[in-house]
Amino acid sequence: MNPELQGQYNNLKTILNDKFLSVLCREINGHIDFLKRVKSLESKIIKANISTQQYDKSLAIIKDYKSTLIVEVEKQFTPPEIVNFDVDFLNFNQDITDYIAQLELDYVRKQEESRFQPTDGDSVLLKVKKWFKRFFYNTSKLPVRTGNAFRKLFKKPVKELKPWTHHIHLQDLTAYFFKEKLPCQLLPIIDKLNLRLSHATKVAWKIDEQIEVICNQLVEQDDYTSELTLEVLEPLDQAITNLEEFKGELKNDLIEAFENVFGKYEDAFLKVGTMELSNNKFKPVKSSKLHSELLKQYKSKREGWYHLFTVLSDDWEIDLELYFILYSGLLEYHRTLHILKQKIDTAVISKLETIASYLESIKDQIQKAPDEAALKMVMEQNMKAVRGELTPKILPETNDLILRQDLPSLVNNIESKIDKLISSVSEKRAVVKGLNYDEAIKSSSISYVSPYELIHFESWPELVKEIKAIKIKLTEQLSVIQNDISGLGQIAEFNLESAMSLFNEEDRKDQPDVIALQGIDRTIERVKAIQLSFQSFENDVESVLYEGIQQFNKRLVQFTNNENIYDIRVRIAKGKALQRSKEWREQAIYKLKNIVPTVISFARLNYQKVNHFVTTTYKKYGLTSQPESITAELADFLAETKGAIEKLPFVYQRLFKLEPLSDINFFEGRAEEMLTLNTAYNNWMKGRFAATVLLGEKGSGATTLLNFYLSDLGTSSAVHRLVPKSSISSIEELLEWFSISFEQNFKSADELIIFLNQKKRVLVLEDIQKLYLKKVKGFEALKWLSEIIALTNEKVFYVCSCTKYAWSYLDKTIQLSEHFSYHISLNDMADGSVVNVIEKRHRVSGYNLKFEPTVSELNNKKFKKLPEQEQQVVLRERYFSSMNKIAKSNVSLALVYWLRSTRQITGNTIHIGSLKEIDFSFMKGLSMNKVFALANIVLHDGLTEDECVAIERSSVRKVRSTLYPLFEDGILVKNEGKYYINPLLYRHTIQLLKSKNIVH
Repeated sequence: MNPELQGQYNNLKTILNDKFLSVLCREINGHIDFLKRVKSLESKIIKANISTQQYDKSLAIIKDYKSTLIVEVEKQFTPPEIVNFDVDFLNFNQDITDYIAQLELDYVRKQEESRFQPTDGDSVLLKVKKWFKRFFYNTSKLPVRTGNAFRKLFKKPVKELKPWTHHIHLQDLTAYFFKEKLPCQLLPIIDKLNLRLSHATKVAWKIDEQIEVICNQLVEQDDYTSELTLEVLEPLDQAITNLEEFKGELKNDLIEAFENVFGKYEDAFLKVGTMELSNNKFKPVKSSKLHSELLKQYKSKREGWYHLFTVLSDDWEIDLELYFILYSGLLEYHRTLHILKQKIDTAVISKLETIASYLESIKDQIQKAPDEAALKMVMEQNMKAVRGELTPKILPETNDLILRQDLPSLVNNIESKIDKLISSVSEKRAVVKGLNYDEAIKSSSISYVSPYELIHFESWPELVKEIKAIKIKLTEQLSVIQNDISGLGQIAEFNLESAMSLFNEEDRKDQPDVIALQGIDRTIERVKAIQLSFQSFENDVESVLYEGIQQFNKRLVQFTNNENIYDIRVRIAKGKALQRSKEWREQAIYKLKNIVPTVISFARLNYQKVNHFVTTTYKKYGLTSQPESITAELADFLAETKGAIEKLPFVYQRLFKLEPLSDINFFEGRAEEMLTLNTAYNNWMKGRFAATVLLGEKGSGATTLLNFYLSDLGTSSAVHRLVPKSSISSIEELLEWFSISFEQNFKSADELIIFLNQKKRVLVLEDIQKLYLKKVKGFEALKWLSEIIALTNEKVFYVCSCTKYAWSYLDKTIQLSEHFSYHISLNDMADGSVVNVIEKRHRVSGYNLKFEPTVSELNNKKFKKLPEQEQQVVLRERYFSSMNKIAKSNVSLALVYWLRSTRQITGNTIHIGSLKEIDFSFMKGLSMNKVFALANIVLHDGLTEDECVAIERSSVRKVRSTLYPLFEDGILVKNEGKYYINPLLYRHTIQLLKSKNIVH
């Protein structure tokens, strides 16, 4: 090596090792860490001894393994946003640039003797040029040589012959070779590295496939214990070792490439600046061109490998995602089955055994009666017990217990959770047919599939169909069982009554005790039959649901094969094309058939329709100018709402029960409100004033929102939730309420304030519209509450709820809003959200749904020509459109209207009537006394007679003369002594009060 270049050799080699090799080694180390994490996961599941003896635990282990592995693979193979050599090897470029900057711009050195002599590899022209070069050099030195000859003759010192020099643009030359040429030479090494990483990844994937075999055996075999040992991980250990060793091999390859480039650099160093090699070949523009080529090649190669790893990871992740859904679904099925058995065996069967024991005790008493007089007394006592306890209490309690088990929702939970799992599946995955993952691939060779679409096209609809059938059957069986339970009392009562009638007969063929015992035995047998029905019910759910899930899982497994995926993609495309062409054809035919009649009808009926719409709307909301009295038929309809709802199936009543939700599956919307609540809490934790109030109509879901907010609130502070049961208007009543709630005895507001300031706590005060009465001194409680909030806000996070109309009134009277930092209005939900609330609940019931047309719709020729399915679509849209106009995001109101819209139940079908048939125009005819009474009830969220007397400052007789007619007509309902607006008339009452400028 030329001694002049020794320093450069050492420095450049160090930069290569420290800044280039380190990047590649870091990539290898990252992959080794990934493989070690995968090995840890695979080792853990192998050690878990998967077996059918601990089936649920094994499924849970497999599920966790799959989900964790998905995360690891996704994280490892996420491609970078930018693929650029200058970004990836920034430090290498920077150090090379800094080093080159230290070199001389123009380095002058003596030309080597070989620059004058012909050498192997020189062209003929170059050899001729060198001959002339020698000639001119010798000619130029002839005077000196001649002078030296005389100097030697006269013994004088000779002059040294000055050599020819050459100028080297050293910085340009070094940059060309080591900043541009060397990285180009190293690109094949990067290919080699990625190939090794791909091979190592395939080893880990192969082991995962072996683990999947034992997981599959667990599902398919009745008695299975995994025999897989840690020896299966040896190839992965070897792959990790190979990667560790590859770092040394990589270093050798880099040094070899460096030596090769340096040799060329040294050769150029000796020649550049001479006739053999021009400095222009290494000027910056040449380096820039080479750098552009480097960036292009690097980007192409790197992206090719990133495409490969994307396809590899996506291929692996598709398998993992599908198997994760498979095992999660099975686990959910077994857990649901366990809960189902537990509820039936522990709760229902136990209750039925209690009934059987009750009947056995009656039987025992009859058998032990010593004589006929004692027997008659025993029968009379038990007759009273059956009539007074068994029939009115025990049997309804049993049916209520069965209803509370909410068995259909267990099946619905499986559907809901699998659907949620499917929703989390990726929408886009890359696949390449027949790929071995041994070389970089182009983006053009990649196809993309949607695992979500694959599942939803064939697999999921079939399972949903099975689940729906199970829910229908389950609901039918429960209805039969509940009817049988209700009939047990009648069987026992009738037989005891028949037996007692024999005491009055002198010539009797049968003995009273025999008849009684036979009847009780039959009743006990019926109880046992009901128990068997539950066991049969349990077995049906187990077998049918399991078969449905197994078929679903088989379809999922098909998607793990890329060949099947391609076939299914073709089927999906064909199915979509056929569906679109069918829809287009039907639309075209429909439009063609109806365009002429539509134009004629529009011209003929436009005026009548507009006029009818205006009149109907004003009547519907009670805004017609002429006062109309309520009809007896409508009054009965309103008053009998509760009775009509109680006639619906038990399951349906429970699903649409007007109470705050605790099941997240039925919760809809309110994300923005939840976020604001969390913001308020966080600001309170920072020491800021953050008293919060939720505002909405009665029934708009404030309590439900608080239920889920508090369940998700991670706080170390004590949480208290207070709801006033009756109206509170004085400080004494307020202190008594707090005393009972906190189990203290507060004698003054100061004592309450001291107590609240003792520690951090979250205090939820619901329905603060009940903390006042609209009378003189009726706002004392609310004013004191405002002061208490102000004096305790540092220690207490207050969350209150209030109806919006009461809040508007209180804000105008006592400026209540000034005492709260956050006013969270429960804004109108999207129309679709209210519809989802209804349909989610209905779907759980398993019943079919049929919307009934109105008389006007039946007389509409255009409507009658529609196929039945399209008629149902039209009726559904019209029904929910009407409901949304009335409910306006008031979920409770929507539920009441839905229940009251049920016309009849035939088999498994619930028939829903139109809301347009109900005419509430009579509201306009109410007297002002009644209107103001309704306003007071709205503002206070219910009032007793005494409270109405106090507010109106009238006599009891006068108040009753207002309230009783409203109650009799069904406009008001009464519960525990309080009058409330009938939910069916709530919206119309609000519209009436707004039209009269009474509420805002």
